[in-house]
Amino acid sequence: MQTITRKGNFDAAHRIVNHAGKCANLHGHTYLFELTIAFDEVKATLNDDNNIGYPIDFADLKALALGYIDRYYDHALIYNPKDPELLKLMDGSNRWRVVPMWLKSGLYCNPSVENIALQLFVELNALFIMKECPFRMNALRLFETPNSYTDVNWDIDYHLLNDLTKRAMKLNRIEQWK
Repeated sequence: MQTITRKGNFDAAHRIVNHAGKCANLHGHTYLFELTIAFDEVKATLNDDNNIGYPIDFADLKALALGYIDRYYDHALIYNPKDPELLKLMDGSNRWRVVPMWLKSGLYCNPSVENIALQLFVELNALFIMKECPFRMNALRLFETPNSYTDVNWDIDYHLLNDLTKRAMKLNRIEQWK
């Protein structure tokens, strides 16, 4: 397998319920990420109808994956679906761009950088599968600050990632994206 990586960023707000420090407050970050896809280099070079030698142009990867992140995560409020303070503040309206943490099926799930990265990883993996892309997610590195990041890759429980990917495929935003 061979990999390619595309960097990007998005701005989002969140808060960590029950955090003992500043992160209990609603605040924002400019998240930087490195999205890595894996592909079979032999198939990419020998079996491509256009014989271009790669599975996706960087511009097309930007439109597909980074476009998805920009549409749903950029300038969004990423929240714990059991956060009583934010639920009260949102008051059931759809005035804001919001992204609930769905990893635990609507149960308590804080939007930590680790959980956000995992959620993004499986959503993009589901998107690539549904679009029948000739590659798959390989890794996602998500920086919450310039000095702090988390990595998600297939070294995490394979069965968990597959289960989460199947659940992500049922999200309206995955089904509706281009």
